[in-house]
Amino acid sequence: MKQLLFGLVLVLGSGPLFAQDSSFIPVSLNDLSQFRTQSGNWVLAGNVIIDPTRDVHDTVARVTSVAAPEPKKKRRRKEKQQDTVAVAAVVDPVSITPGKGIIVNDTRTGKKDNLVTTWQHGDIELELDVMVPKGSNSGIYLQGGYEVQVFDSWRAKHASYGDMGGIYRNWEKDSATIYLGKAPSASAAKAPGLWQHLSISFRAPRFDGSGKKISNARFVYVKLNNVLIHEQIEVPQLTGGPLDNKEKAMGPLMIQGDHGSVALRNIRYKLLNDTKDSTTQKVGALKKIVPPEEMVSPVLVDVGNETKLLRAFYDFRGMGPVQRLTRTIAVGDPDGMHYIYNLGAGNIAAVWRGDFIDATPMWHQRGDGSFMTRGVTQLLSAGPSVAELADSSAAFPAKADSLGFRSLGYTVHDRPAFQYNYKGNRISDRIWPDTATGAFIREISFDSLASKNLYVKVAEGKSIDRNPGGDFLIDDKSWYIRLSAPEQAIIRTTAGGAKELLVKVVGQPVRYSIIW
Repeated sequence: MKQLLFGLVLVLGSGPLFAQDSSFIPVSLNDLSQFRTQSGNWVLAGNVIIDPTRDVHDTVARVTSVAAPEPKKKRRRKEKQQDTVAVAAVVDPVSITPGKGIIVNDTRTGKKDNLVTTWQHGDIELELDVMVPKGSNSGIYLQGGYEVQVFDSWRAKHASYGDMGGIYRNWEKDSATIYLGKAPSASAAKAPGLWQHLSISFRAPRFDGSGKKISNARFVYVKLNNVLIHEQIEVPQLTGGPLDNKEKAMGPLMIQGDHGSVALRNIRYKLLNDTKDSTTQKVGALKKIVPPEEMVSPVLVDVGNETKLLRAFYDFRGMGPVQRLTRTIAVGDPDGMHYIYNLGAGNIAAVWRGDFIDATPMWHQRGDGSFMTRGVTQLLSAGPSVAELADSSAAFPAKADSLGFRSLGYTVHDRPAFQYNYKGNRISDRIWPDTATGAFIREISFDSLASKNLYVKVAEGKSIDRNPGGDFLIDDKSWYIRLSAPEQAIIRTTAGGAKELLVKVVGQPVRYSIIW
């Protein structure tokens, strides 16, 4: 795309593509009344925690199983696990707490059935959160026949139609009926065991009075984790594994349940009478905000073969009001993992995976001096990482002490190392991607210590939980922390009700991994 609306670029980089609509209908997960009767593998839960280190294939491998042949139309390159009639025991990666609000495909039952709604839809806008274990696979079928793939595609650099968010293919061989699927325009999947958000706008196929199809089904857009991955994609045929083999004007929503564990929550939808519809209305709304003369070519910055550093402002959109951070530097890595460091506080403000920087707002017309990230972005914190506290219950400062904090810049070898002085304590901060684990490793070391009660704030969020592997799940399973010394962790609640993960400095470096 050579040109696009500047206002639209801003929306894509900093929030949902379109504003939330109160006319969406929530699917109640207090019971199963909105779904057809199924064999018993779909269960309600109050909480689901997944061990990201365990692959679902490991579960199958440790169970005495009877292999069942896979139907030809469901033969997929990634689905190499065998169907079994046995029940997995203690090695299952999914831990389910009974309750309400989440629905889970519990493969431990040994049953494999799809989840189908009692209601049907034509044109629809759909939003939901989904969570998968390592190696797992499911799918969301619009009208029971057009699949958006759900799959553990974390760290996939070049996504295919079979990866998370892909529009799946069918298995026909005739040129008149074959459909080869559509890969996402970006690899936007999060790590296994984390909640991921899908937003879908779907236009149903159209038929004339005789029943002849006159217009193909179309995905108006699909967003995964706030990244636009499909736009105006026609699907001329049913994709593989449909509920039945005939295209229709109306059909139910179906969630695949015969290939792997998956959890879903916050399912909501809006039925549309005519999808000239959402597309026309939304584009029209944007045109009212952004005049045609404001069309500009975006200024996009890529990394290349060496680490790239770019100084600019960054608008931090965390739990509170938007904060403009004026002393930030974006660090881009050739491995496709990037972060924004706040030189004014000595902390990592955000991490992301994918393309590097959109500098359009920095250069458009007079510019405002800011840049935006271009991938699956996880916000961390706007405040300082290190502070001197009276004890572990004292409040952590929201901003760096102007008298006690002084940035000493950074040195660059292969990657930058940041230095600063805080109340006489000389601190070094190194961050680098670990290609083996897909995490950012951060190491804060203390070249000299002048304080006895120094604490590092490793993470903050609405919640902090533990997964079976001992990692710390942050902000309702949005991302997680793996501490090199987890026994040193201090989890506490702030006066405002948020959670913080602290580590007291005892001389050696504080080292941990950031995974999202």
